[in-house]
Amino acid sequence: MCSLSAGSRCPHSGQRYVAGLRFAAGRIAYQRAVRKSSATSRPYASAPPVPGRLRCPAVTLVALGDSITNGGGSMALGVYPRSWAHWLALAMDVPYHGLAADGATAASVLAEQVPRLRGDGYELGALFAGVNDVRAVGWDPQAFARDHHRAVRALRERCARTLTMTVPLDLGRPRAGAKVRECNAVIRAAGADVVVELDDLRPFRHLLPDAVHPHAVGQLEIADRAARALGVRPLPSTLREREAGPRAQARWARGYTRMWLGDVIRRQRERRLVSER
Repeated sequence: MCSLSAGSRCPHSGQRYVAGLRFAAGRIAYQRAVRKSSATSRPYASAPPVPGRLRCPAVTLVALGDSITNGGGSMALGVYPRSWAHWLALAMDVPYHGLAADGATAASVLAEQVPRLRGDGYELGALFAGVNDVRAVGWDPQAFARDHHRAVRALRERCARTLTMTVPLDLGRPRAGAKVRECNAVIRAAGADVVVELDDLRPFRHLLPDAVHPHAVGQLEIADRAARALGVRPLPSTLREREAGPRAQARWARGYTRMWLGDVIRRQRERRLVSER
């Protein structure tokens, strides 16, 4: 540190000023370089297309749909609550682009999720929609067919392969009823390359007590069925060891019973609200 008298100037002050200017200039140059790099190179950005050759998909698996495809919830028998589509991407060992949203219908998939598809293409495009449509009081099979088929067509334009799924027949509490078969006929006629059959999914083994949402083990079962239909190996269920044995099964049964009681209370409350209208 310099020892100076009043009014005198530190001999090192000019050096410090110049060093400060150099540091500021270097920082500005670095920030400009970062901005230029981020503008020209995005994650998973594909190279310019080669004439006569397919471009490598930027994101390999994209999934559209509702809360079933969005995933979430609690663990079951030691299985993490991932979406079936996420499990499938892990088994395929590819990046995953999830666009599904809770409460989505075929119309909202078409309006809100399809526009977010990336233009550089995907290897596999998956759509699981119809549960919220067919459970609605104002079920409209013609409108559902129009929107669902348009969404599948949009995937076919951007994906090397497309996949869709049917809706469990024993859907909802109260049950959706005969409408589900009509919904599944629309789904099978949509033109996807692969249709995964989920007609036989049931509560406890695959679904939560509301008979709509799969629990963690059910999500893994859906992923396995999709993998088999696509010829994917290894199966997603081999990626996570499930808890087994009497104690694990008893814990799961107790937990499921608590959820079932909560769902019964929900149904009773909904009936009262309907009767009061």
